[in-house]
Amino acid sequence: MGHLSIAEVCDFLDWLEANHAYAEVIRPGVALRGLCGLQLQEALRLQVQHVDLAAGTITIEGEVKNRWRVRRLPVPQRVVEILRESIAGAPRKDTRIVRYVGVDWKAYSSLVEGSLDKWAGGKRPIAPKDLRNTLPTEATNGGWDGYFANRYLGHSPQTMAERHYHGEVSRKGANLIELLREHFVKWVDLLVLDCTEFHDRRKVVRLRRANNANSRKGRGLIEYKYYQVGRGDWI
Repeated sequence: MGHLSIAEVCDFLDWLEANHAYAEVIRPGVALRGLCGLQLQEALRLQVQHVDLAAGTITIEGEVKNRWRVRRLPVPQRVVEILRESIAGAPRKDTRIVRYVGVDWKAYSSLVEGSLDKWAGGKRPIAPKDLRNTLPTEATNGGWDGYFANRYLGHSPQTMAERHYHGEVSRKGANLIELLREHFVKWVDLLVLDCTEFHDRRKVVRLRRANNANSRKGRGLIEYKYYQVGRGDWI
């Protein structure tokens, strides 16, 4: 299963902003898929009215297994910023967050595919459909997978314990948005913050994951090392 790390997704988003003529079309979908784990059709269906910038949430509506489902999710701060830009530039007659050009989703996928090729220097590291694999992979590697990861990604409870907890959360009327933010989204925000603090566009910096022996799993995080291209030294 191919995937990009969160650090690589952030690097790709930065590259798009600086280098691609259609960045405003591509970046919202990449952010929603890479940093929120949305399916392609969920990202393409998202409308301006489904975004609450003040609360930092999105509402996803669609048919799943012949049933109409609505779920509200908190999103990482980096995604809120990209959504704010998309909404600010939205034309009056087109309220889609991902305003791809063409008659169907293939036009958008082609744009992402070509962008991944150029970002990676001609050798695309993953297929566009694999952007959604970032969050489940990072959660598993970082030790913050489990019940809240499954709920965030739209999966049903997997074990008897998860089903019991799911019932307790529903029975007590707990604020699921805040629980998801505390137990899942905060780890995404921390990893994105790591990228932001060390990323200097004046130096061509690429991010690489340290090996598992150096990971800080006790803190629920993966440690990244920062490699300055052209010099060969670790930062």
